[in-house]
Amino acid sequence: MKYVLQGILYLVLSFIIIFLIQYFELYPLEMNIQNILIIFVVLLVLRLLFFIFTKVFKLFIFLFVFLPLVGLIIYVVYMYATGQDIQWFNIGWFL
Repeated sequence: MKYVLQGILYLVLSFIIIFLIQYFELYPLEMNIQNILIIFVVLLVLRLLFFIFTKVFKLFIFLFVFLPLVGLIIYVVYMYATGQDIQWFNIGWFL
């Protein structure tokens, strides 16, 4: 039932998109079944890509932001606790 309602919503959105394209004269697009189905498929593909990229983005944030920050915090706390100097990265060679 959920997917049927989503399909109906995407069909309605397809009609609305074509109507708005015609209303604002952005492109000479006709209101026929082929264009409606093309926009319907494009909306489904965009929804699928959004779902995939949000899952991958969460993994990306965890791997490349959260874990390095935790490692940096552990490093700073360890160096502070042992009384050693913190060796920050020297990027002078890069500049």
